[in-house]
Amino acid sequence: MTKVPCRPIISRRPHFIQQRQRPREMPVTVCIAAACDEGSKVVCATDGLLSLGPVTADNLLSKFIWLDDWLCMFAGDPSNTEMILEELSIIAGPEQKLTRGNIKPLFAGAYQSRLEKWLANRILAPWGLSTKQFVAAGVEHFGESEFVRLSQALEAERHSFNEELLVVGWGKSQYSTMIYSIDKYGDHDHKYTGIAAIGSGADVAVSTLLLLGQSRQSSLEETLYCVAAAKFSAEKSQGGSVGEKTGIYITWKRPEGEKEPNEQPIGIHVQDDEIAQLRELWEDYGRPRVPDQAWNKIDEISRKLGFNPKLSRGWIEMSNRITERAKKEAARAANSPSSQNQPSNPQKSEGRP
Repeated sequence: MTKVPCRPIISRRPHFIQQRQRPREMPVTVCIAAACDEGSKVVCATDGLLSLGPVTADNLLSKFIWLDDWLCMFAGDPSNTEMILEELSIIAGPEQKLTRGNIKPLFAGAYQSRLEKWLANRILAPWGLSTKQFVAAGVEHFGESEFVRLSQALEAERHSFNEELLVVGWGKSQYSTMIYSIDKYGDHDHKYTGIAAIGSGADVAVSTLLLLGQSRQSSLEETLYCVAAAKFSAEKSQGGSVGEKTGIYITWKRPEGEKEPNEQPIGIHVQDDEIAQLRELWEDYGRPRVPDQAWNKIDEISRKLGFNPKLSRGWIEMSNRITERAKKEAARAANSPSSQNQPSNPQKSEGRP
């Protein structure tokens, strides 16, 4: 029998790949985790914003997912997150328990598996190949130009896979906190810094935590405010790409002998009214602005330099804050018998038109 020589596959398609145009969720979000009390507790926060093409909605309650006693937060396409977790379930199997020792390789394997399937479905579907089969087929079967074209298309598409995951849990010790994140650039362990954030607001959130001095040695009370402030600050990142709706959760290692995690996750939600109080504190005292007490001194310096201070938005906002603060203090004084006779002394703002 005469053997027919193998010829390269010549694609009859044009030398470009027509991408399917469909709206996709973008990682317009922020998820934050900060360890405190020597690593015995972690305060987590997320927004609720979801973007689908040109439409955004701030309607998710939070972006917390519990896997036994492991807390997972996500940024990106929720459907991709779900399929990454499905891959995790397949790789781990029904009997394997998630532990500090196996959670990193399991998540890394699940993320890579979903990414490979996602790329194959978008680029290699006409040939019914996986990415590994494509690499194995190589130039011999596709021809040099077609193999290079498809390889470039796969690489370009890989950069649009914007899924990010942030995982929080514990090892055997009460203080063995693990804060772990993974994205298309690799995975990261945040054990020594004790802080991490993902999503479009991550840079602003981490900068805020660092400026506030957040560390594993911080108290729970400090960390609760710092994480809330980081979330509120991140709402101003990239043109409002982080939603105002806020979910905050405090978690810790499950004590030995407590009921199994299939009953309920370990930790506690910060309630909406308490989050509103934290936002009010941040708006009044923590939001970056020219300090109210600095305006008179700044005016004095400006005049010494030969300039006449002008009425500005910042000065008007400062005056309004002082007025509102005086009203609140007066209302509190009216409700407090011990301070009814103590007059309020609001800061004076003089020298402006």
